Amino acid sequence: MITSTHFKWYHDEDEHIRDDYLGSIPLTMIFAVVASKMNTGNSTAFSISASNWIKKRGGKDKGQRDFFYAAKTMVERDEWMAAIDFMRTKAMYEAYAVKNIPIKFPL
Repeated sequence: MITSTHFKWYHDEDEHIRDDYLGSIPLTMIFAVVASKMNTGNSTAFSISASNWIKKRGGKDKGQRDFFYAAKTMVERDEWMAAIDFMRTKAMYEAYAVKNIPIKFPL
């Protein structure tokens, strides 16, 4: 699940409803979202590289890590990658705008 500030993952729908996530990556900590074949050659896989993530159970920051996910289709993979990248960019801009003067578009 993607929120305006985090990418979260769950075991199942019940955990999602309770927001009892397994882990969470602050969107501003993601530095790469790329298509990846992992070690299995799965063409629907992608990776998220983060400089920090949070393990809910234990509540600790865990540092840098690469996360690998597989979608059902290549189209679904591309949609997930685009959504994560868009939300990451939006979160970075909003963090910037809080500390500085918001940018007026078009430039």
